[in-house]
Amino acid sequence: PATNDTKLSGYYRTIGGGGNVAIGGDVMTFWQDGITFFNNGKYVRGRSRGVMSEDAGPYGTHSSKTNSSGTYSISGNKIVLKEDNGATNELAFYFFPDKNKQLSNSAIGIGIHVYSKSENNK
Repeated sequence: PATNDTKLSGYYRTIGGGGNVAIGGDVMTFWQDGITFFNNGKYVRGRSRGVMSEDAGPYGTHSSKTNSSGTYSISGNKIVLKEDNGATNELAFYFFPDKNKQLSNSAIGIGIHVYSKSENNK
């Protein structure tokens, strides 16, 4: 578990997708979530989502992007994200071990997703 008032610094990203293309279908989905944490307790988050399907016409696609920002606090196995619009999310938080089996901030878990630290936010 994290110590009380643990702070992070840097950009973390997770990606995922799904669909039925692998079994002969025509639907693909994707999502990406990136969070930049600052050691003053603030964060900026950007999310992208999309779907591609032949039902939407030849190479029909739809995508969306949302951004949010706010403050965060980490204590034990919990992270609290308080958005500037007043919304609050309490999620599980955990560190992953590095190659030497020591806890590291190069990969973190938030909720059910694993975020990897990246050198840039692209």
